[in-house]
This record gives sequence, structure tokens and C-alpha cells, in this order.
Amino acid sequence: MTIIFLISDSGEKQSGIERLILRDLTERYTVTFVSDEGITRLGTGYELLVRKTANLRLIDTEECIVLMEQSAAVPTCALPQKSIIIASSADEQQLADLAESHALVITYGYMPYDTLTCTGCSPDTVMLALGRSLKAFSGKTIEPLETPAPLPSYAATDDVMAYTALRLVLDDFDSDDMGQLM
Repeated sequence: MTIIFLISDSGEKQSGIERLILRDLTERYTVTFVSDEGITRLGTGYELLVRKTANLRLIDTEECIVLMEQSAAVPTCALPQKSIIIASSADEQQLADLAESHALVITYGYMPYDTLTCTGCSPDTVMLALGRSLKAFSGKTIEPLETPAPLPSYAATDDVMAYTALRLVLDDFDSDDMGQLM
């Protein structure tokens, strides 16, 4: 089972990234989604535990993925040695706070230095580029690639970038589904 913390300040409102997780990831995974409002378990496949919270004060696990929504509070607790943080480069304060962490930080955004960047957009598709290799949670190295990603009406471009970064970290793609090597 892989543990994912979704750090969000959206309260009870369902964010675009939350919708992408519940609508898309559940096609390939069993997702147990825990929030202050309740617990939802959907899908079949490898187990993912997703905990949505505004504040993360304690992590007692050997490894995890932390998916930060823009403007969300950076965890105040020590992060596990094998943790991966996915964060928007648009939130400079969040990135400055994360710089003190020993965790691998994967940034997404519109700048050339971002790990995952948007290279083009149409009303229903976003073109994304992985600018450097990264190590997936499985240990596999994901080489730079460029891929189109659907842009559903309920999600913003930033949501799709964060979600795609999560899929890359989960090693949840193949060349037919996710894109071609650059």
C-alpha cells in the first residue's frame, strides 16, 4: 500500500486534484480516501491510502507521497527518509519552507526549471513535459518525456499537472497511455 497525503486548504470543497484522484485513479487502483468529512473506498487494484488534511503534524511511516495544493501549509512534522513531495513552483513561500526538508521535491508549473511543466494548452488538453528524470516510488527511473493530458471541465491546468506528477511518481503509465520519451 502507498500512502499519499493531500495537503489542502480547500476545506469541505472538493478540489480538482481530489476529483481527478477519485474519478481517474480508481480505474487502476483501490483508493481509500480519508478526509474530515468521511471515508470513501473505490476501485480495484493496488492499494492507495489518500489522506486529505489541512495540517499534517505527525507521519509515522517509512515512506509516503505528499501532494501539496498551492497555498497549503507545509507539514510541521519530520518527513520520512523516503518521502516525495509534489508542489507548485508558483507558491514561493511553500517552496522556501520545503527547501529545509530532506525529501525529494518535485515541482510543477510554467517555468523551465520545474520538474513537470506545461508546454501547451487547448480547451480540453494540456501538453506536459517531464524535464528531468525522476525516480518513481517503485524504484524505476522515469526518463524525460512529453505527453498530452486531458483537461476535464472540473479541473484547472495546475490540478492536471499535480495529478500527472503523482501518476509519474506512482509509475502509473506506459508509452501508449502517457507519452513518448523526448
